[in-house]
Amino acid sequence: MNILIVEESMPEDKRIDLEALRRQLAREFPSAVVYRQDAGTVLKSIPFASDRQFSYGVVILDCRQEADRHNPADWELVSKALSDSPVAMDAAVFHIVDEVNSEEKSTLVPSWVHPKKVGILDPLFGKTLFDAVCQFVYETRVERRLRLLFPNQEREEASPQGPRDRASRRVTPRMSPRAGFSATHSNTLEMNSLVHDIEQHWGLLRPHLRDWVMRVFPLNNGDDSQGGVQIKLF
Repeated sequence: MNILIVEESMPEDKRIDLEALRRQLAREFPSAVVYRQDAGTVLKSIPFASDRQFSYGVVILDCRQEADRHNPADWELVSKALSDSPVAMDAAVFHIVDEVNSEEKSTLVPSWVHPKKVGILDPLFGKTLFDAVCQFVYETRVERRLRLLFPNQEREEASPQGPRDRASRRVTPRMSPRAGFSATHSNTLEMNSLVHDIEQHWGLLRPHLRDWVMRVFPLNNGDDSQGGVQIKLF
């Protein structure tokens, strides 16, 4: 999942160190491309990226530049261009603003319609933004692999037979062959990655994902919302 950080041209006293955020995200997600670019560069690069079917899963926009109806801010132009392009139309969107009003806070998945706003007046601004991006990425990875490996378990509670007893569950993931791998090998890789993300990032998963996990896996440590869990496959 590639990440784009879009900088605004701001006065010296209002600049923030987004390069530090880029480095931190690149360390956290070494397989992702993490770019930090100004608005002009982003606008020029969209056709090139689209032609090569390159896409971003996360877009972080500095939205502090003021605008009026005659002169839109650079971030508004970038937002319009990216949201209309396959390069980033389905991306999770995070807005850097001066301050977040309580009524603006949202629990929805970040999107162009409902971006996640993070205010620089927050004393823990950098950590808040980093944690929000990590939560989205890890939740997305876990959910996608659950859908791939256990497509019939998401709504098990709606089954006429009701939820199964957890002690009697068997882990029976769907086979998912990929180009260059046998079905079994691909399935094993997906399962290992899923288990790793669940065990390492359990604290970031929202309740509906934890419930889904507990319907298909036995957890050694139970539902420890503050700490980690261990999955026992055999």
